[in-house]
Amino acid sequence: MRYIKKNVVEGNKNTARYMRDESTRDGLDKFWNTKNAYVDYCKKEYRDNYLADGVVYPGWRRMLLNEQGSVCCYCMARIDEGDCTIEHIMPQDSIPEDWDIYAKYSEYIKDYVIHAATATDDVEKMIADSDYPHRTAYCNLSASCKGWLENRSHTCNNARGNGEIIPLMHIRDVEKCVTFKPTGEMVIVGVEGNVARTIANLHLNDELLKTVRNIWYLIKKNNVNVEKWRSADDIETRKDFFRLLYPQKDLSELRDNIKKFYTTDKSVSDEYWKYLMKYEWFANVSYKGGDTF
Repeated sequence: MRYIKKNVVEGNKNTARYMRDESTRDGLDKFWNTKNAYVDYCKKEYRDNYLADGVVYPGWRRMLLNEQGSVCCYCMARIDEGDCTIEHIMPQDSIPEDWDIYAKYSEYIKDYVIHAATATDDVEKMIADSDYPHRTAYCNLSASCKGWLENRSHTCNNARGNGEIIPLMHIRDVEKCVTFKPTGEMVIVGVEGNVARTIANLHLNDELLKTVRNIWYLIKKNNVNVEKWRSADDIETRKDFFRLLYPQKDLSELRDNIKKFYTTDKSVSDEYWKYLMKYEWFANVSYKGGDTF
């Protein structure tokens, strides 16, 4: 996991533009306390690039992907505009008291985000102060993967729901706090708070995700040239790939969730192979711990 440096200026401009556009609504004090606020903010003219006075401005979805390097804010899977979801760090369904929990770890939430229930209907004041309701505040948004495999969402945003987390990607030295074992297990150290709950609510030690990290550890350890195998399209070639990673073992001895990467069911193998290649970020991780598998 890595620190996300938010594009505060451009992001807040987009939210301010949205708020001005919508400020003609009646009863804004009620409007900010409904999910309709985010539904409207998702409209194409705010979400995607837009043209104004001859200038093209980035929408918030493209800004999120750019500032994150097109990887998931949680699990580091490669994502694009077609396969990402938008995560509210402080969930849409939260209470005002939750603000303190998230602001403790996130400078962005502390400085630019308020809870919708505490917002006033004075739009111009909120625009001037750059403090926006959490449902539509750009600084409360991140791009997450769908965590989707075999017809279930097993990690990250969709798996989390509204569960409480520590916003690790808003901590500047997060790369020192989050480490990975060769087994693929994620470990969080040096962070106050319920780190176990964060890992559990995001399913960041899901067995399949640990297996994928373990595979990338072995790729790195054995100096395997991924480019040669990235587009491997047949089962036998994929088996050869795993023979390089586990030279001392017969493929029949490997765990069942590894066998799915080269199963004779081509549709399953293709899905798993694509999933594996989304996690190349882990090829550059410094793993800590012994080779215990």
